Amino acid sequence: MISKKGSMFLNNQSLLEKIYFYNPWYQDKKFTFLEEEKFQKREVFFVLERYLKKRLIISLVGLRRTGKSTLMRQSINYLLRDLSPQEIFFYEFSEQDNDLEEKLDYFFQNIFKKNIYRDGCFIFLDELQYVKNWQLILKKYYDTNSNLKFIVSGSTHLYLHRNTNESLAGRIIDIRIDPLSYTEWINFTSSKKYPYLLKTENIFASSFFASIKENQDILSFSKNFKTFVSFGEFPYFFQEDNLLDLNKYYQESILERIFSYDIKLFDIDNHQAFFSLFKILNRDSGTEMNLSNIAREISINKATIKRYISILEKMFLYSQLSKYSTNLRKQLKSFKKNYISSLNLLRASLNLDYWNTDRVFWGNIVETFIFNEIKRHNFFSSNWDLFFYHDSSLKKEVDFVLSYEDKLLPIEVKTNDKIYKNYFKGILFFLEKYKQDRGILFYGGTEIKSEQFSKKEILCVPYLMV
Repeated sequence: MISKKGSMFLNNQSLLEKIYFYNPWYQDKKFTFLEEEKFQKREVFFVLERYLKKRLIISLVGLRRTGKSTLMRQSINYLLRDLSPQEIFFYEFSEQDNDLEEKLDYFFQNIFKKNIYRDGCFIFLDELQYVKNWQLILKKYYDTNSNLKFIVSGSTHLYLHRNTNESLAGRIIDIRIDPLSYTEWINFTSSKKYPYLLKTENIFASSFFASIKENQDILSFSKNFKTFVSFGEFPYFFQEDNLLDLNKYYQESILERIFSYDIKLFDIDNHQAFFSLFKILNRDSGTEMNLSNIAREISINKATIKRYISILEKMFLYSQLSKYSTNLRKQLKSFKKNYISSLNLLRASLNLDYWNTDRVFWGNIVETFIFNEIKRHNFFSSNWDLFFYHDSSLKKEVDFVLSYEDKLLPIEVKTNDKIYKNYFKGILFFLEKYKQDRGILFYGGTEIKSEQFSKKEILCVPYLMV
């Protein structure tokens, strides 16, 4: 029989082994996460780098498999250059291993060994959704000493932030990790680094047309566009060159994990209807959503659909777009347009064949692509918003209206490789009505040009450039 003292020793020994497994730099002072160091740093890494110097708790949020853990390890590599190994702690929790206080107590007492009320260190906590009341635990340490820097991550927004408003208000900031943008994906393999042209400060600049012209060689990657929208949004793409294996990865490692496991963390009483709703939203991405039609199709009521849609938004799988109006009341009451957050998951959930992707839903796919690119390029920007425009009485519409400071930019998306005059009607109507002077037509061709209409200008830009 093992005594209580002996049992405690075994528990401490097991804990010590786990801590050293997750923190090998305690034993090897020259340690580096080699794979993560070789992997090109995303733009979000440099955002995180800036926030590491601030006093706030950082939470990394986003879809599964977008690289949150990789970002943590890259940050640890960065910090190990200047800090003592004992000033950095990392732990990955699981359903069976979820005692946060036990790990922190051991770290502070046996590894950090400094003044917990004064000295600083960096604590990285991954898969934190498994830890009950983690917010209260972090609040206790933060309020004791704000030099204790916490960087936390979890797979679902709801569980990462439940009760956060009450317990961590003013102490925590989100950094969202989205799937790769098309420009980012190209920059991972190109010797030239292309700018993010859809950033609001770029797209509204007077030099935007010149910048487009200057970077038109990005069109040389156009033959890879279908591969990107089918398989390229997740970093794992660069580790696997077999499309069948990539398809299996998206089916099993992302979709099945979300809809067989993560779904259990939410109040969902009909899992089959929930997944059916997700598939409908994928199929109809880029269209105005009619809740009554969806309710009839999957035989659940509109209130449940609204609740399920809210959950899909919290899981970073889905976004809604409001109709532009100067009347806020009308804007809030109007139909929303529906956009899915990942084209790779759209293809996987609908079992679209790679070779026929451009024959089915292609208009929806390209419009969703533009929506996601605008959102991804501007997540860390401010003073902007995105809408669509639809005047049903006059039958005038524009796919997107980008609002930036006091300016509006109507954007139309077409997949045809030729430009027809009727493509300009909605943009020109909007420019006249709201006294703006410039719009953009994204289309499927390769020529970059500017069309003049009296004092109005419409830039015609290949969507393959963004």
